[in-house]
Amino acid sequence: QRVGWYHSTWAIIAAIVTVGPLALPLVWTNPRYKMGQKIGITVFIVLLTAATIMASVETLKWAKGYMEEIQKTIEYGQGK
Repeated sequence: QRVGWYHSTWAIIAAIVTVGPLALPLVWTNPRYKMGQKIGITVFIVLLTAATIMASVETLKWAKGYMEEIQKTIEYGQGK
């Protein structure tokens, strides 16, 4: 069965890399994927998205602490 270019494996991978979970409709409307594959890809994308969010939160916490240390150093250098 012929499918559109947007259902090709490379297009779906590119969509997942660029827009994350917003690419799931491409997975679910792809006639070449079986139900198990669709579920597996969906679970993978959800877990990857959750891990990315958690890593981003931790990075922001680290950056905030680092900026506070820089601010303290600047204030100490200015004699405040």
